[in-house]
Amino acid sequence: MRLFRSILMLILLALAVVATAGAQTGACPSRPGGGALITDPTVLRSVNGTLRVQLTMYTDVAEDGSTEYCYVYADGTEAPTLMVNPGDRILFTLVNGLPMGAPGLHAMKAHTPAGLFPPE
Repeated sequence: MRLFRSILMLILLALAVVATAGAQTGACPSRPGGGALITDPTVLRSVNGTLRVQLTMYTDVAEDGSTEYCYVYADGTEAPTLMVNPGDRILFTLVNGLPMGAPGLHAMKAHTPAGLFPPE
């Protein structure tokens, strides 16, 4: 009975984590306005022949109503530059932080030029 309760609690905890993660929508970092000084992006370099990086993809609505997509590093910076040497390994994890129902590239249509297609 005690084992059953422990397993049930683990299942409920896992479901709560999944539900919470699905409900969160990340906001893209603010973009510089016209005439603003643009700083260099964060640089991530390989160490001992390996670069490990995890980026999360988010979507946000810009002030003009357009949809923005961004790749955010763990420290909150957007779209870091990845620096590797020939022969280095890249261990790349992309986390889907998009809200449920967000549009994206469909694998079946990725064969078009540059993987682009008109909205459905």
